[in-house]
Amino acid sequence: MNQLRLSAAVQSLKPSATLAAAAKAKELKRQGIQIYDFTLGEPDFITPVNIRNAAVAAIEAGHTHYTL
Repeated sequence: MNQLRLSAAVQSLKPSATLAAAAKAKELKRQGIQIYDFTLGEPDFITPVNIRNAAVAAIEAGHTHYTL
């Protein structure tokens, strides 16, 4: 049987902290503890207009790189 070989990059990956927090929240909910879980998913409301306008202004000003 052939053994699957993973690259060094894949082997060095760390578990997702977000997924770990979501699992913890799910477990606490299962235990009947009230939890406000903001770990996964997206809001069920539109982004407020002031935030949308600020994002457009930033893009138009050339602020389109993560590290600048």
